[in-house]
Amino acid sequence: MTDVRLTREQAVKEFSKSRLRKRAQSHLLRRPRGPRRPGTEFNSPLHRHPSQDDSENAKNPLYLIKEEIAIMKKLNHNNLVSLVEVLDDPTEDSLYMVMEMCKKGVVMKVGLEERADPYDDEHCRCWFRDLMLGIEYLHAQGIVHRDIKPDNCLVTSDDILKVVDFGVSEMFAKDSDMFTAKSAGSPAFLPRSFAS
Repeated sequence: MTDVRLTREQAVKEFSKSRLRKRAQSHLLRRPRGPRRPGTEFNSPLHRHPSQDDSENAKNPLYLIKEEIAIMKKLNHNNLVSLVEVLDDPTEDSLYMVMEMCKKGVVMKVGLEERADPYDDEHCRCWFRDLMLGIEYLHAQGIVHRDIKPDNCLVTSDDILKVVDFGVSEMFAKDSDMFTAKSAGSPAFLPRSFAS
């Protein structure tokens, strides 16, 4: 295992491999049998044309985590949370992703029955610009985030907005054919064409 010294400016995301395996098995058991009509699963991921490799990878419970790590390793932008290190001991149950810390947390955390004071126009303008710059960079890299929402927008101690959580993101080759008949992410934050 790599010797990594964590500072106060880093956050750690932990995954239990055994829990991921159980969840993957549970999804396999719940899957309907027989032919399925395309586009009937509302929260299915956005797909390229599926290949044999894609279906084999889907059976591996660590596949999505490895995809997220691969995407984060490719990224280097001021408005995206950066991955510092991945710690994975094959003999242990946990896998750790060490990322940069965003001390102020999520940009907006308001429950259903709660009210919050609005931010001033200057903060909103700066954060919106940061969000657009991050998304523009992702798209230039051939990556679609697919789950942009307030919980995935973090603010640093110096008020810079950073996009986080690439767990349902997809990476596409520049010349690939992709179709968007299916969606992923949080239903409350989907574009109207997917939500209706």
